[in-house]
Amino acid sequence: MRALRASGVLVTRPQLALDALARMAATLCGTRIGSINILDDADQTSVASVGWDEAGLPTVMPRADSVCQFVLAAPHHLTEIPDLRSDPRTAALPVSGGDQRFYAGAAVTSDSGTAALGAVCVVDTETRVLTPGQREGLRDIATVATTLIEQHGLAQRLVGVADRLGEQADTDPSPACTTGGPWNRSWPTCPRGRPWRWSTSTGSRT
Repeated sequence: MRALRASGVLVTRPQLALDALARMAATLCGTRIGSINILDDADQTSVASVGWDEAGLPTVMPRADSVCQFVLAAPHHLTEIPDLRSDPRTAALPVSGGDQRFYAGAAVTSDSGTAALGAVCVVDTETRVLTPGQREGLRDIATVATTLIEQHGLAQRLVGVADRLGEQADTDPSPACTTGGPWNRSWPTCPRGRPWRWSTSTGSRT
């Protein structure tokens, strides 16, 4: 959850780029639906997709009802379910009661790979099996999605730091610290973090 909060993807996200990756996944695998789904402890949220809304799939659903939960359970392996209705993991899920039959998903992880955030997945109304090239391509798209989300999270954190520094500057207008007495080389900076300046007129730090 800490990695998910750090990514900031459930609050703001690089929408155009993620939408493009969802379309690429669907085109690569020849499916009606491509989606990038992020999961927290309670829910799954579709943050980018093609064909998802048209299929009547909810943007937010309980994690327990999602197929992507099985990707997060084995994030280092592509999850492929040729027939959602016959697989014991998914037969009772709401998605299996509709038109959707096929699912494949690759994990979107934190940059270190230690935490799974969600999945790039493809869904279709017909049962099928992906080719080796399609599986590899889906993993590659998930890797790109991971990089985009991590870079977005870093950018958001940098913006937050800049905002806080700006607020501190607004409330602390004094240009420098001042003090008298002889130079002490054990104090290279003043308490406010600014370099000391030596005054030749007074013979002290300012």
